Parts: sequence; C-alpha cells; structure tokens
Amino acid sequence: MKIKIKDIKPCKKLLEIEIENDALNKEFDNALKDVKNVAQIAGFRKGKVPVELVKKHFKDEINQELIKRLIQSSYFEAIESKGIAVVSMPNIYDVDFAENKKLSYKAEVFTRPEVTVSKYKGLELTRIGTAVTEKEIEEAISRLLEISATYLSVERPAQKGDYLITDLNITIEGKEPKSFKNKWISLNDENPLKELVESLIGLAKNGEKTVEVALPQMPDENQPLEKKTKAVYEVKIKEVKEKKLPLLDENFAKKLGKSSVEDLKEIVRKEIEASKDKGNFEKMKQQIYENLLKNTGDFEVPENLLSGYTENYRKNMEDRFVQEGLDLSKAKELINANNDKITENSLRKVRLFFIINKIAETENIKVAEEELDYVVSNIAGNDPKKIEQVRKYYEERGLFQELEEQILEDKVINFLIENSNVKTAEVQ
Repeated sequence: MKIKIKDIKPCKKLLEIEIENDALNKEFDNALKDVKNVAQIAGFRKGKVPVELVKKHFKDEINQELIKRLIQSSYFEAIESKGIAVVSMPNIYDVDFAENKKLSYKAEVFTRPEVTVSKYKGLELTRIGTAVTEKEIEEAISRLLEISATYLSVERPAQKGDYLITDLNITIEGKEPKSFKNKWISLNDENPLKELVESLIGLAKNGEKTVEVALPQMPDENQPLEKKTKAVYEVKIKEVKEKKLPLLDENFAKKLGKSSVEDLKEIVRKEIEASKDKGNFEKMKQQIYENLLKNTGDFEVPENLLSGYTENYRKNMEDRFVQEGLDLSKAKELINANNDKITENSLRKVRLFFIINKIAETENIKVAEEELDYVVSNIAGNDPKKIEQVRKYYEERGLFQELEEQILEDKVINFLIENSNVKTAEVQ
C-alpha cells in the first residue's frame, strides 16, 4: 500500500492511498462471500446461488463491496502506521478502481493539534477556608424556614413582603403579548423588577395596574447585553397573601427528619462545608484553566470541533434567552451581536479540551469502566431498576463519550490540585 500525506492546513491532512493488485485479490474472496450470502436469483434460495453465477450477475455489487472493504481497512491501517490522531470521520473522494489492478482514493481528515504545556505541576492556587460560621448556619436555617412558610390570604392592601396571585399579560418590545393565569408575584427585595414591585404595593384584591419595566440583564458576565429590554406588565390582582414562617423548634426539625434543632444545625453545617468544598473545586478549576492556557499559548484547533462547540454555545444561549421571555428573533439578534465573544469562548473550550487530554495522556490518567458504572448508578439514584434505563438512554443518544470526557477532566483537575501549591485564604 502506498500512502502520501499532505498538510492542507493546521489540524487538517490529505491522505492519498493506493492499494495494489495483491491486496485486491486477497480481499476479493471476502467481498464475494458477503454478496453471495444475500444474492437471490430465480430458482435458487437466498444465499444458495452458485459462485460462478454470483460472479456473473453481481459483478458491480461485488466490486462495490470490495471497494468498501478495502477503503475501510486501508484507511485505518494508514492512520495507525503513520501515527495520525484523527478527530473526525474521513471525507473520502476521488475513488479510482481498476478491476484486478489497483484502487486509489483520497481522504481528508481533521487531526489533533500538537500541544505542549510548559508547566502543569506546582501551580499556585488559592482556596477559601471551609470553616462554617454560626451566621452561615442561621442563614441556611432561615432559608429552610422560608421554604416551609405558609401563605395566608388577607383582605387588605398589599404590603412590602407580600405575595400576589395575578392574571398577567406581558408585552416585550411591542411583540405579541403573553398571558399567564394565577401567576405569583413577590413584593420583596429579591424581585429584580423593582418598578413593578413599587407600583403594586398598596393595591388590594381586584386591583389592576399597567406598568412599563426594564427587564434585568441576563446574569452572564461573558455575554453582556448592550441595552435593557422594555416590557409592559398588565396586572390584575386576584389575591393578596401574607407569608407566615414556622417556629424553629423540635417539631420543625422532626418534619425534616432530624431528631432535634441541634441535630438539624449539625446537618446544615456539614452541608455548608460540602458546598464550600465543591465551590473550592470549581474556583481552583478556573485558576487551573487560566494557568494551563497561559502555559500552553495559542495553538490552532480543528475547524470541525470549533464549529461544533460554537453552534452548541449559540443554541444554549438561544434556549436560555427564550426561557427568559425573549422571542426567538430577539434572541438571535442578541446572539449575533455577541458572535465574536461566542467564538472566543468556544476556542478557549476546545483548547482546554486538548490540553486536558494531553496531560491525561502524559500522566496515564484513564477512565475505568467501573468509574462509568459508578456515575451511571449515581444518576439513577442507586436504584437497580433505573440503572439500565439510564444506561440505555445514554447509549441511544451517544452520550457515553461526553460522560467519559467529563470524568476524565475531573480526574485530571484533581491530579493537578494534588500536585499544586494550594494556599487557603480565610473569608474576612
């Protein structure tokens, strides 16, 4: 087999492969056998047609099967023998087949970039102390009380902190209004629509109000919006409700499955500590990302992966904007306005993907089958009946590779944290 390799551009190669007569003859019998197994001619059962008749009547089918087999085997032999790390299926073209003589074709492939990380051990990282304060425990307990609050209907004008049940029409930027029935509106400081809150305080049951408000910007520091979106709220109040919190006592603790208030506080303390540990992992991961990108420098990435990441990024933004109440055309307009930032973020993610995989390869970090099983079991809530359902779901949608990549990334990040200089900064 003759193999010629040309670099079309960074991360993209052209393979010119030629297979000579000897290899054709060796594979011919296998192609003939496959066609014979499915061949049908009047007077013969399927698969029972004599070989000579198969050769005579199914010549084109045999040649097509032969070409398919030879391209498949020769392609994989070529990339393995030449050490080409591909990241895409090949684009096969210019197939030239001369019966009993030779087969030649061209294959374009995207390839993994050469990545050199100058330093990935001994990084300087900072974590936040995980000591839990009494104030944090009290705040968490307050949130539990909030969740268990009851809401009582009151026959009075609405006050700060009340909740309204409303029928609502929302018109965004003059578009078709959206209607909502029995929509709850909170009149507290957590509601980002300050103009709406202020305009509804003082109204009672059956009260109506039309208010123009500026919708808050999407909470995404990487994708700032250029301007605030205006919306008109038409509100009809059906009910005013006052919130009542339960007492923090033994009965409340027992409702949450705890034996006492002290037991509840201890569980809350452990949960806060675990949350801080998780937050530290994410913070240190971001610090590691910045160090790895700095210590690797810019490098070209395969176009197909970059375009895939970019398209997914755009689609996720579009879905989020629509869920926030923007119509599709407005969402697309905002996304297009931030196209350069989207491409920049996508390029960053693709580069990190290759850097992480390079470190994993260098340090022989791999994902064992048992680790995949463990994650699948957790996703299924450790319910044996659901484990196979989750596995089937992931297999049918081709999600196991993505899951394996995420596990590998977390293993590499943990490895880098263990081999870094980590300082603890206590929160003031």
